[in-house]
Amino acid sequence: MEKRWFRTSNATRKYKIGNHVFEFDKLSYSSGSWSGVLEVTDSQGDQLASYGSPVVEISEEVYLNLKKKKLMQSQHIGQGISPVPLNTKEMQNSSQEQVVVEDLEAEMGYSDANIEDSLEQASA
Repeated sequence: MEKRWFRTSNATRKYKIGNHVFEFDKLSYSSGSWSGVLEVTDSQGDQLASYGSPVVEISEEVYLNLKKKKLMQSQHIGQGISPVPLNTKEMQNSSQEQVVVEDLEAEMGYSDANIEDSLEQASA
C-alpha cells in the first residue's frame, strides 16, 4: 500500500473531508499555531490533497526529517529545555500560584528582609 505525506500550519484542528477525519501530529508551535504532519494511504492522500491550503503534500524525506526534529525536541523537554512557550492559561495559573505563595508568606510573617536577618543572626 502506497503512502503519502502532508504538512499543515494549523495542526490544532481536525480536517473532515468526505467520510474521513484527518488529525495531524503536532510538531512545533510558532506564531500562535501548531504545525503538524500526517502519513496517509494513497487513496486518503487524494482526498487530503484536494483540501488545499493550509494542507500541503510533502516528500517522505521531509516528513521523516520533521518527525526526527520533533523527537529531538521532545528529548530536550525531558532535560528541562522547552521549545514551546507556555500558553496563556498556564501562565495565568502560574501567576495565581505565585500570588497564593506570597500571600501565605505574608500571613506567616515571612519577608525577604526577615529571612536575611535570620540568616545573618544564625551565621554570627
